[in-house]
Formats: sequence, structure tokens, C-alpha cells
Amino acid sequence: MQSYILYVEIYHIAQLTRLNSEDIHQLTRDINEIVYRFGGCSLDKHIYSFPQFLSEAAWKTASAAHTIHTRLHNNVRKLYGTAVIICGSEQDNTLSIEKIKTMALRISAYEGMWLEPELRFEFDDCLQLSPAGDMLKIESLKDIGLHIEERLKKFLIRSDCSRIVQRALEKMEQPETVNKILLLRGIAGSGKRAVLNSVLNSLYPDDGGSLVAIPLESKDLFSVEPIIRGLKSISDTKIEDYLDTSEVDWWNTTGNTLYKSVKTGTIRHNVSDRLHKDLCHVFSLSIKSVAAQRWEEGLPTYVLFDSFIPESSLFSSMLPLMGELLKLKGVRFIFIYDSDNFSQPCHLPGKGYEAAFSKPSAEVLLKIIKTAAIGPQLRNREIERIEKLNNGNLYTIFHLLAARRLLNKVTSNTTKYLINSLDPTIQNTLFIVYAAEGLVDRTMIVQRFADSDEQVRELGRCENLLALGLIREAPDGRIYISPGCSKKELAALTEFADEAEKFGVCLCQYFENGNYLDIFRLFLYLEKWGPVNNAIRILEILLDMLLVQRQLSAVKSLLKKQFFLTNKLEASQTIRFQAVIAETKIRYMLLTGNLNKIQYVFENSVENSGHQSELQNACCYYAANRWGDALKAAKNAIFYYQKSNDHHGETFSHIELALTQLALGNIKDALEHFIIAHRIGVQVNVSWGVLRASVLGTVTQFLLGNLSRCIRECRENRKLAQREGRRDMWLLSALLELRIAWEIGRYQDAFTLAEEGCNIAEFYGLNAEHTVMQVWKGRCLLHLGFDEGRAILESLHSNREALAFLAENAWCNGELEEARRIIHLASQIQRKSVRIQGETDDWSDAYYPIEGRLGDSSGHLDVLGERITGMQALFTSQTGNKKAIDQLESLLERDERRIPRPFSYQYALWAAMIIPDRDMQTRYMNRAFNDLQSRAGRFDDGQIKHDWLTANYWNKVLMEEARKRNFLS
Repeated sequence: MQSYILYVEIYHIAQLTRLNSEDIHQLTRDINEIVYRFGGCSLDKHIYSFPQFLSEAAWKTASAAHTIHTRLHNNVRKLYGTAVIICGSEQDNTLSIEKIKTMALRISAYEGMWLEPELRFEFDDCLQLSPAGDMLKIESLKDIGLHIEERLKKFLIRSDCSRIVQRALEKMEQPETVNKILLLRGIAGSGKRAVLNSVLNSLYPDDGGSLVAIPLESKDLFSVEPIIRGLKSISDTKIEDYLDTSEVDWWNTTGNTLYKSVKTGTIRHNVSDRLHKDLCHVFSLSIKSVAAQRWEEGLPTYVLFDSFIPESSLFSSMLPLMGELLKLKGVRFIFIYDSDNFSQPCHLPGKGYEAAFSKPSAEVLLKIIKTAAIGPQLRNREIERIEKLNNGNLYTIFHLLAARRLLNKVTSNTTKYLINSLDPTIQNTLFIVYAAEGLVDRTMIVQRFADSDEQVRELGRCENLLALGLIREAPDGRIYISPGCSKKELAALTEFADEAEKFGVCLCQYFENGNYLDIFRLFLYLEKWGPVNNAIRILEILLDMLLVQRQLSAVKSLLKKQFFLTNKLEASQTIRFQAVIAETKIRYMLLTGNLNKIQYVFENSVENSGHQSELQNACCYYAANRWGDALKAAKNAIFYYQKSNDHHGETFSHIELALTQLALGNIKDALEHFIIAHRIGVQVNVSWGVLRASVLGTVTQFLLGNLSRCIRECRENRKLAQREGRRDMWLLSALLELRIAWEIGRYQDAFTLAEEGCNIAEFYGLNAEHTVMQVWKGRCLLHLGFDEGRAILESLHSNREALAFLAENAWCNGELEEARRIIHLASQIQRKSVRIQGETDDWSDAYYPIEGRLGDSSGHLDVLGERITGMQALFTSQTGNKKAIDQLESLLERDERRIPRPFSYQYALWAAMIIPDRDMQTRYMNRAFNDLQSRAGRFDDGQIKHDWLTANYWNKVLMEEARKRNFLS
């Protein structure tokens, strides 16, 4: 018999529907729901099929019939009569409508349940039957003990291990305990998770311990994924109520937005350049809040680190977070390690207990089998066979016993028999889980169907597979093939490969609609099962996301891998895939490499023409200081992206064109393209492009000289950068505002910005940025009269910027010899790039990320180096050094050939101060004064303009000289 048929007869249903349509339609919906709950499916109106599932099909059909009959009986007064009939399908699994109608005519009463006589033997164990004419009347449903849905749960819970786990958890509950960690170690499938859940439910019946699960799987390439899943498992609470004042400030500005983006699934749109650090902090504060709340109720908070692997890079990356969490009151850790190597030391972040889930003894195993009541009593030779096959994986033993019900013998190749016993629709579901394991949860498996009835049926199929132990659910809800199921046998179900590809389309649609999926696992799914075009597109999104977020170690790891080995690509797909990889390699090298080492790569890369590489060509040319070529490539990129209606690419092409215009000295053109990039980015929601265009546009405004406008924009940019989680853009905006505050004599404001910049750079491990901010913090403190400032600058004795500021301070204080000594030391130090100036900023000093965006024939400007040369000329000129004048004249001559000239008026002032010829003095003073007034004319705020002219040291000197020479009317 292939399957059983259930027929539900409601007499005169058409007439009843006309009289009371709402009640009848509800009754029909209830019947359908009952059928689906027991694994059945609809074949026709009021006719349902129950496929074979081990020996459970008879019980499921009988249970559905009994439940439906009870539902109908409760409405007996509204109905004219009902009948529920169970019969068999034909051998080819087809349905004979005439057979059912004939059977219905043989019923002797207008209410009851009936069974086809030929099925008596198959239903005798689960139904109480009595003869009634040509049919068998179903009197009641027998109690047959544990059903298959209950057996696996019983089977996986080992009483010997449960006692150990419970004792350990009870000891860990003690308030003053130092043992805050429990390690569960055993082979995959040994019952660790089932025992843990059982014990937690026993100890905490209300909420099961509110376990917060962080899966640490080896397949997780990115360290942020486990934390995202951990945050998803935290129940919503008002977190800020349990935080300190400083923590609340950070939570309100950064943490809460990030927390909500995780909960709503929009985290993939995050462009933070320090996402791992921020997510760890969000998780830490969330656990702190949850733990404080539960501790008030006298309850501990358990954090589960599932599937962890000692010494793995993923585990190592989590250690700082673990150490932070263990300090919190009431927080306890549980680690699950899938290994039978019980002698291997595990270096965990604290003290605790271990429960070893070793292979159960024959006596324990028999007790487990008896408790779960799987099949008839085992024969001695079967027990011996099971003991030989017992490796500690309880799923394997369960499948042995389940297959024995089909074969009446114990065999080792169980997966094949179990799969073959399943209905094709259930096999299809099993194959989809196999293809997408670790990527989706049960809900997504179900939602691949649009029809609500089919969704209910799919849910039933998932329940069947879970009950049989062929699939399992992780603590975070994702679904996996169970450890006892042979993936080799599942891979052989190639007839369902097309369904896997269709599901790939559904997953892409789900992702494109803004929902969260592990994008790396999504790519791996599409790479294997298709569609291939979608896989390449997702890979492109993945790599761009990692580059924008500066997860460069993950990019490096991906670039080392080989993809599409099992999927032959068409020629067009190969070209597109290779372009994605090539562009990623270029961007990766630009973000991490030394320009001198990758010149060869650039020179070869830029030979590849076409719209997909033009933007990267522009980046390469820009990094190689080939401004003309960069300009042409950026314009081509804009043209191609406009033509293809790709506004994302158009946004970044305008930014690249603007950067090139800056390097060429076309400041107003650069500003125009930054504004265009900002406008397009806002329209298409390219948040990273919008922020970058805004900040670099403000840098351009600074170079144009409107400092008052820059201050306003810097403050807005810092707020935007804070919201987007971009520490690089926040620090650049802070540096710009700090520089302006210094220029207009607001030294306390400059110090505050420098100190905040130091703290942020140190917290996120941004060493170059921290050094620059530390130098300016020292400069501000020194000018404000604090000895700490000198100590800071002197401690940075190999930093030419710190030495330049010490020398300048000594000269201003009349310590000429000291000024000459220090500036000489500064002049001996060559500038060392910390990054390639391009998509990121080179923080070798406080000038290079700003004025260093300008260029000349030799490359990007080293403004600090020029200032050191100028100061050295000024400081040494009084010793009779004739080269000093030549040096300053050289700087001024070089300044004549470029626009803008950031410090040319200071160089002219210094030249006037050391040149003995009065006519030359006047000429240089005139040039300096005119340049100063020209720059002052660009201010749109009178107070800031006044401060710049009178509070800035060199501007004040220049204004005093101008008064002496009657330049001021």
C-alpha cells in the first residue's frame, strides 16, 4: 500500500453553505489544518492523502480521522450528517473517486468513522474496530505509547549525563562561585544539546534559562556573524535602563541603532569600518542589561558558545568579548565542543566544569532504547550488532532502530533505506535542507511556497524529518542535516537539483528585499546550486561590503579560495566573475599594499578597458599619480554607469573624478563633483558614498578657505559618521575641525577634539590616527601652558610632526638654538606613508589626509615637509645661512605653479622676515598680506574671520607687520 486516503463526507454541504457559509467555510479550514498537522495533503475536495512514513502512516491517518470526527461531532446540531472514511490508494498511488463513492454508499449510519475492511491488519494496532455490514466501524483510537515525534527527544536525553550537567549548573548558580564555565564535550550527535535543553527546562520551567546562543562554526568566515546571531537570540528589553551614564551616551548615539538593525535584519546595509568592535560592544551591553534584570530575580544568565573549536581564529577573535562578559554579575558560559578527543586541553577564558558525553556503555544504551520504545524487542544478535556500530552518535543508533522497523533487521546503511521510505515530497524537503543547511531556518523552508496550504503541508514535512532525526534545529533556529544522516546519500538525490535552484531564486529575492541572510553562506549556496548569475552578483555585493567595512582579512581569505569548480560557467559569466575578482584584488591592494610593490599590477590592470573596470582604472591611475589618465578613466566610468542606469557606480565615479580634480588643483570642479555624488547617493540610498562625498566635500571647502562653513559641515559630518559607524570619516572630520579650531585660536576646543579623537582611535586600534591626534593633543596642551603637552611631544621623538611643533614653540619662546636643533632633527625624518591615499586616507601626519589630496608633478603634496623646510630656513637664517633664502624662494616658486597654495602667505612672510633687501621685503610682505586678505575674504562669518586674523600666531605677526608698513588704512 503506497498511501492512505481519508474522505470526509458532510451531507448536503452545498445547501448548508448557502444557509451558513461562514461556519461551513471555517469548518473546512479546520479540517484542512488538522490534515496538514498530521502530515497529510489535499487531493480533491474533502479527499486527503497520507503518505507512508516508516510505520507511522496508519497512526497519523487514524489520528487525523479521530480529530476531524471530534471536530464535526462538536457541530452536530448544525449539520445533517457526517462520515469519515479511511481507505487505501491504488498500487500506483492514484485515487479512484468511484471507489470512494461506492464505499460511502455502504455506510449504515449518518455519523461515524469507517475503515475499508482490507486495511484491518494495518490499522489494528491503533484503532478499536467493530464490523458494520460491508465496512469496519471505528469505535475509538488506541493508545500506542510514544509516537515518533516523541521518541527521538527521549532517545537523545542520557540520564547519566543529565545528572552531571544538572549538578554543574546548580553549582554555577551560586552567587560567589568562581567556576562560571561548563564545557560539554562529545562526538556530534551524542546528545549534548538535548540534555542541556532538558536540564535547563527542568531548572527554569518558565523560560528554559533564556539561553543566549552564539554559534562558532568553522564555516563562518566573518567574525561578526556569530555575534549577530547571538544578538538575535536576546529577548527584547529596555537595555539603557541598566547601563552606566557613559554607556547610555554611546548606546543612544551608536549602539541602539546597531542593535535595532540586527533585530530588523537591516544590518547588511551597515557601512561601519569597525563593525566587529561595535557589535561586540552592543552584545556586551545587551548581556549586561539582561544579566542585571535576571539577577534581580535571582536568576543567572547563560551564554552558549555552540560548536566552538579550540584555537580557531573565530574562537580567538571572541576571547576579548568573553573576558568582558565573564566580569558581569550572574553571567555564566556553556561551551559545546563536538569532539571525542577528551584528553585535548581546551583553554577557556575562565574556570569551570566539564561533562564528557563519551560513548554510552551497552547497559546505558539498552536503557535508552527501552525508554524510547522504538520497535519490538531486540534480539541478542541485534544487540551485539548495535554495540559494534555504537560510536557515541545517538542519531546513528536511532536510525538503525528506525530502519529496523522497515527491514526487520539491523543494518549499517540506514540513511538510504530511510530516505527511500519517504514520500517524494518529503524527500524534496530533505534535499532542500541539505542544500541550504546553516543558511535558513524552518520558516524560510516553508515560505518557498506561495500557497498557504502548501506552506502548512511543508511545515508538516519538516516536522516529520525532525521527528525521524534526519534534520535538526540549532539553538538559533537554523536548520541542519543531523549528524547521523549520510550526506553522500542525500547528494545522490539529483532529481531535486532543479528545486534547489528555484529555492536559490527565492533566497535572492528574499535578500534583495532587504531581509537578512548570512551573505557568505548565501553565495556558497548559489555557487553550488545556482542560479550562477545570482551567485556572481551576490559575490560582488559580498566583496564590496567587506571592503567598505574594512574586513580586509576576510577579503584576503576569499581571494585565496577557488570558486565555481563544480559549476561550468558560460563565457559571459566567466568574464563577469573574473572582472569581479580583479576589481576586488585592486581595491584590496589599494587599501593594504605598498604602492611601489604593486605598480606592475596597476600597469597591467589598467590595460583592461570596459565599463566594469574603468572605475578601478581611475583608482589605479590616481594611486599611481597619473592624474590625466585618472581623469579620463573616471569620466568614462561616469558615462558607462549613466548609460547602464547604475547610480551606485555613478556615485563613486563622481567621487573618483572629484579626487582627481583635487590632485590637479581644480578645486571648484572637484567640489562640484562631490556635490553631484552626494545628491545621487542620497537619491539611491548609497550611505557610504553619501558620507564620503560629504566629508571630502568639506575637505575641499577647507582648501578653498571658507573655514566658518567648514566648521558647520564638520559637525554635521561627525554626526552622520557616528550614525553610520564610520570611525575613519569621524576622525577625518574631527581632524579638520581641530585644525580649524587651532587656526582661529580656539585652543581649548582643539584640545577637546584631539583628546576625543585619541580615545576613539585607541579604542578601535587605529594606530596612525591615534598618533596624529596625540601629537595635536600635545601641541594644544603645550600652547595652553601645560607641561604635559611638552611631555607628549617629546615622547614622540621619532615623529617629525611632533618635532616640528616643539621647534615652533621653542622659536616663539625665543629659544633659538633649541628651535634650530629640533627642526634639524625633524628635517632628517622622511615621511612614511601608512596607507595609499585613495579610497582611504594616509594618516602619516595631520596635513596629508587634507592638503595631501592636492598634487603636483611629483605627486601628492607633502605640506608638512614643506613647512619643516620653511621653518628650518626661518630658524637658521639668523646664523648667516644664505641657503635659507633660496629654500624659501624655492617653496614660493613651487607654490606659484599650483592652486590652491595653503601656506604660501606664511612662506612669503618668513621670506620677508629674513631677506635683508628692503625692496624684496616689501614685495614679499605685499604678497603675504594680499594672500592673507584674499583668504579672509572667503569667510562668511565675521567673528571667525576676526579670530583667524588676530588669534592665529603667524596671522597676528603678519597683521602687525602690515600695520607697521601702513598696509592697513
